[in-house]
Amino acid sequence: MNKFFEAVDKSAKDSFPSIFKADPPNMLYQYTSLESSQKILEGNTIRFTCVNFMNDREEMRYGLTMFYKLVTLFIKDNKIDERVRYFLLVLFSSIVADFGYEKEWNALRSFLKDNSFDKDNPEQYEVINRSSPMDIYVACFSADAAKDSLPMWYMYADHGTGVCLGFDAKKLIEAHQTQYEGFPEPFQVSCFYGPEGTSKIPEFKLGIAEFISKISNFLQQHYSTGGTVHELNESEFLELIMHYIIVASLAFKHGAFHHESEWRLLTLVPKDNITHVRFDEKKRPYVLMPYNDLAKDLLKEIWLAPAHPNEDTARRFFSQKSGKPIEVIKSQIPFR
Repeated sequence: MNKFFEAVDKSAKDSFPSIFKADPPNMLYQYTSLESSQKILEGNTIRFTCVNFMNDREEMRYGLTMFYKLVTLFIKDNKIDERVRYFLLVLFSSIVADFGYEKEWNALRSFLKDNSFDKDNPEQYEVINRSSPMDIYVACFSADAAKDSLPMWYMYADHGTGVCLGFDAKKLIEAHQTQYEGFPEPFQVSCFYGPEGTSKIPEFKLGIAEFISKISNFLQQHYSTGGTVHELNESEFLELIMHYIIVASLAFKHGAFHHESEWRLLTLVPKDNITHVRFDEKKRPYVLMPYNDLAKDLLKEIWLAPAHPNEDTARRFFSQKSGKPIEVIKSQIPFR
C-alpha cells in the first residue's frame, strides 16, 4: 500500500465509521427459493444482480445525489485552491460518466460547459480518457437481526416456502476479497437505513463533507510539497476515491427496508463487456461468481421456511450437497 491509498482509506474510515469500520457479524444469511439454493450449492456460485434492478427503485440515488450536491458546493468555494477545485470537478465528472443515468449525463454536459472543462487537455487527470463506464452488481445478505424473519421469508424465499442459507461471514468476505488480488479497497459493505428526515441523513451528509474535506486537504499538501498530477494518475488516486464514494452510496438505503439488516458484496462489470451477464425470468441482469468450497467450507447452517412443504427431503438434500454434517433448522413461525 502506498501513501495515496492510505490517505484515501483512512479518510473514508474516519468519515464513515459505521460503513467502513463495521465488524462483520458471525453469520450472514441469504433468503432464497429451494431451486436457487440448489444452484448455489451445486455450482458453488453466488448470484450478483445489477444494482439498477434492485427492489428499491431509488437504489444508490440517495447517496450519490448528496455527493453531487456537496461536491458542487466545494467546487464553488472561492477560497479553495484551483488545483484542488479542478480535481473535485474531475471527480464529480468521473462518477457521473462511469455510474450515472442519462439524466446525470445531460446535467454533466451543462456543468462541464459552464466550467470550461476540456477533456482533451493533456494536463488533466487521465481517468476521464481511460474510464470505462461500469455497472455495479451486488449480492445481498442479512445479519443476525434478520434471521428467521417473516417479512424476509415472504419477500425473498418464495413466499415463505424457500430456504435461508447461513454462511460464515468472515470466511465469505475473505473469499470474496481474494477475487480482487491487488485491490486493497473493500468490496463489501454494511448497509444503514434512514428515510429523509431521520438522524441518519445528517450523519451521511456530514460523512461526505468530511471525506471531501480530508481529500482536499491531502491534495493541498501534496501540491504544496511539489507533488504532481502524474503521481496521482500513477497511484490511481482518483479511482480509489470514486470506489469509496460508490461503496458508501451503496450502503445507504431507505428506512422502509431496515428489517433486512443488510450486508452486501459487490463487483463491477464494464458496460461494454457483458460476456458473463445473464438475465433472469424478470429480465434482470446478473452474474454468477464462483467460490471454492462454498458448500463445504463457507456454508454453516440452513433454515427451512415456515411453510416449507418437504422438510425431510430438504434435510437429506442439503446434507448430501454440503458434503458434511450441517445444521438444518426449521422455522417456528406459524405461517402457512
